[in-house]
This record gives sequence, C-alpha cells and structure tokens, in this order.
Amino acid sequence: MTGKNLKKAEKYFYRGIKRYKEGDYDGAIADYTRSLRLSPDNTSTLSRRGLAWETKGDLDKAIDDFSELIRLEPENANYWFIRAYAWKDKGEIDKAIADCTEAIRLNPKEAPFFSARGVAWGQKGENDKAISDMNQAIHLHPNNAENWYNRGVTWRDKGEYDKAVDDYNEAIRVDPNYADAFIGRGLIWLKREKFDKAVNDFDEALRINPSNPQAVYNRSLAVKLKSEKQPED
Repeated sequence: MTGKNLKKAEKYFYRGIKRYKEGDYDGAIADYTRSLRLSPDNTSTLSRRGLAWETKGDLDKAIDDFSELIRLEPENANYWFIRAYAWKDKGEIDKAIADCTEAIRLNPKEAPFFSARGVAWGQKGENDKAISDMNQAIHLHPNNAENWYNRGVTWRDKGEYDKAVDDYNEAIRVDPNYADAFIGRGLIWLKREKFDKAVNDFDEALRINPSNPQAVYNRSLAVKLKSEKQPED
C-alpha cells in the first residue's frame, strides 16, 4: 500500500470510529468498508466493522467479518470469542460453545471465555457443565459480580436455592448496585413466601433502577401475596 492510500485508509477508519460513537452505524460501516478496500487485511478495521454489524443486528454479516478475522489470525482467542457471542445472539448455541471452546484452548486464563460458555451450556439445559465453567470463571476472576450472578442463576435452575442465594449474596457484596442479583434473590424469597425479604430486595433493585419492570411487577406481587397470608414468623 502506498503512503497516500495508507493515509486514506486511516482517515476512513478513524471517521468510522467517530460515527460509531455517535450512533451512526451505517455511516461507520461505510467508512470501515472504504478503509478495507484500501487495506483489506486490517484486522482492527474488520473487527470494528463486525461489531458495527452486530450492533445493527445484522448477525450474518458480523459473523462473516469475524470469520475473516479468524482466517487471518486463527491463533487469536479473542476473535473466536467475539464470533461466539454473535452465534449466541443468533441462537446458534452449539456453534457458540464450539467457538468458546476454541478460545479457551488458545487462552485458558480468560474468565469471560468460561463464563460465556457456561451461560451457553445453561441455555441448553446442561447445568452441570454450566456450573463447571462458572466455577472456573470465578476462580480466575472472583471479583466479577456477573460471574457469581450467572452461577446463582444456574443453581436456581437446578433447584439448589440455598446455593443460589449464596451466590447472589456474593454478587451483591462484590457490586452493591447489581440490580439483577437483588431481583434473583428476591424471586427466591418470593418462592419461599418470605415476602418481607422479597420486598426489600425488589426495593433495592428499584433504588438502582426505578423503572425496572421485573422489580416493579414482582414487588407488587410480593405485597399482594403477603396481604393474603398470615404475617411471617
């Protein structure tokens, strides 16, 4: 590539970044495409165009770009990981798991790879495999509230409610503003007819996000059910 073409490619690339940040995804994609015509193997541009396609919801085109990244740099674990997310969003859970597995093979020290695969196993109802991956994610990154929350959800799905509450507690300890963990714990209190505790957790979720529809609905339900029952011990 000549110096002149390199400058043009860089101009389109940086303008694409600016347009993406402004929410002009079509404009960003157009600029990334112009840049790629001048520098077709630029992985930074390809990855950003793929993410722009994904943001627009055009998952097939995003996957095409991520696949090209993998062709160019098959040993880059991050490229397998971002394609896994696109497969997941498309509902292709087996393909998402396969890409996460390859990412883990290439870099087994990244907690998000295990977390994403664990969530995908959970979507397939493979809860034991999900727990195993989430255990590893927590081992690698214990100060990530989402890792604890995800495992809590899986314990809940397995009917292990005490373990689910323990993990929601830990998620809240790590991040006291993690609304989903309050909702998850509140739902277990609701199931156990611990209505005061449920209301308290839904109140905390609403403190964090006053318009959270799940918290609004379940708080009202807890109040209603409490009024129909004898007071809690």
